Amino acid sequence: MNTHLREEDLKQCGIEVETVPPVKVPKEMQETIKNFMRSGKVFLVLYGPPGTYKTTTLKKLALYELKNRAPAPNPFYVYYTKFARLAKHLLEDQELHEIVLKTRLLLIDDLTFLSLREAFWLELFDILDERYEKKRKTIIATNHDPAEYLTGQVSMFTRIASRLCDENLSTLYETQKSGSFRNRGGTEW
Repeated sequence: MNTHLREEDLKQCGIEVETVPPVKVPKEMQETIKNFMRSGKVFLVLYGPPGTYKTTTLKKLALYELKNRAPAPNPFYVYYTKFARLAKHLLEDQELHEIVLKTRLLLIDDLTFLSLREAFWLELFDILDERYEKKRKTIIATNHDPAEYLTGQVSMFTRIASRLCDENLSTLYETQKSGSFRNRGGTEW
């Protein structure tokens, strides 16, 4: 158990402590994550509108894992990243590529299906595919229901969405069904 984390340890794992809000994690989402972590599934997608604590939950989960489960803080145990950072740096940064490929628990925040280079989407698909094969857990937060991208012309979007929506591989949790958590109680993680 690692109860004292230095700021540089957290940054190495993608977390800046000043960006983690001092709020409680919604109980429903916490239970969903606990069940996912115990399951044989590889992907968990938290999707819904802003204000439902998806980002807060991912950051709190990263801190919890680092404080309570990680033998030593390192990006190969748990790693948090914003999708925009991943999209910007993945193809050029070999260290980031290795981290998102090999970390035990990868947390990707704010996935959006932007118009990005096809090379990026192909690389992301390959990473998610390898993470599936190696049974490395990945939790993704997004405002979009990935099922929306299953229809239409086959693209890297549809290939990624098909993995994220496969009930044998993934758990989908719609945050809006519980409403906004900003004014409701939760439990401390």
